[in-house]
Amino acid sequence: MAYQSVLSAVRFGFDPPTPAISSAALSANNRYAAFAFTAQAATALASLRFYISGALGGTGGTLTCKLYADSGNAPNLGAGALDTLTVGSLTGNAFNNATGGTYSLTRGTRYWIVLNNADASPGTNSCSIAYFGALNNSEPTINDQAATSINGGSSWSYGGGCCRFGFADGNYLGFPASSFGLIAFANGVFGSQVAGTRFTTPANGKMVVAGLSGLWSTFGTPAGNLNLNLYDASHNLLASTYPVPNSTAKVQTNTWTQLLFNPSSISGGGSTITLSPGAAYTVGYADSAGNSDNSTNLFRPYVAALDTDANSLNLIPWGMQLDLYSGSWSQTQGQFCPFALLLATGSEFAASGGSGGTSVLRSGILQGLGAL
Repeated sequence: MAYQSVLSAVRFGFDPPTPAISSAALSANNRYAAFAFTAQAATALASLRFYISGALGGTGGTLTCKLYADSGNAPNLGAGALDTLTVGSLTGNAFNNATGGTYSLTRGTRYWIVLNNADASPGTNSCSIAYFGALNNSEPTINDQAATSINGGSSWSYGGGCCRFGFADGNYLGFPASSFGLIAFANGVFGSQVAGTRFTTPANGKMVVAGLSGLWSTFGTPAGNLNLNLYDASHNLLASTYPVPNSTAKVQTNTWTQLLFNPSSISGGGSTITLSPGAAYTVGYADSAGNSDNSTNLFRPYVAALDTDANSLNLIPWGMQLDLYSGSWSQTQGQFCPFALLLATGSEFAASGGSGGTSVLRSGILQGLGAL
């Protein structure tokens, strides 16, 4: 069998619905960029870390950052701000900060933090705030929703948040992303090159994996077929999926594809791999035969880029980082290719797995399954 795909309801990994980073241009005083969150504890929202897309217009504007209550899934601007944070000096194409929040939040209550340009010349001095603009708004996201308005809050358009909330109790929340798109051509999958994600399994989960799910785009006319591979911490190959023929891979471009392992690729037989808890593994996109294609005939997985501040890196699930092979393996913090492990239906966890029950964690930009 050359190609076999499968649908599975049990997945572990970063499994987004092809999100894209959009930007809200704060080029007029009646434009707003807002991010929602639900307070996890009775503490204050002390800081916000947000990404400015592109270069600044002039000085970047005079940004205000204010906390509002939620009303009907929108910031309650009419009721007035609950708190004001101070925005630091602005830098284009970079993460920026607002600090100094002191308002005592009510645990379990939803709030909005709203950015606005109060500059006297907003058309000259402006900036654009990044957010996920292509998410299914019916699904919550890690950051909850983002909302933008170009008419003073009379109406709102929605996406997903890609900022970081910092709380006075020392905790952080969010998914501070700066980009989500196709990997660079030079790092794409052709010849012996592999692009993927290194991750660490949960400390109390022993997962039984039957296949892998991936998201890529095909460029040119690659001679090779596409595999998704699973490697151990030393990059020894544990299992490969059935190869996706290059003609099929073109059709599957920009579409999540779920693939079973080819049993012949698994040492010792069997059709599944049992992962050890608390161990490092890599899911890699690879050419099935190392064909002599090039950077114009290749497969390009998607890659997410996040803030590399230490407190933001701690928010990346399972320690995920970009893992590339081009003669040798190298890892890059703050970046990773999306993937999902397909767990064996009915026997997702080995009997000797960790204590506690299991729970599916589901969101618009993150899907995973782990023992809690």
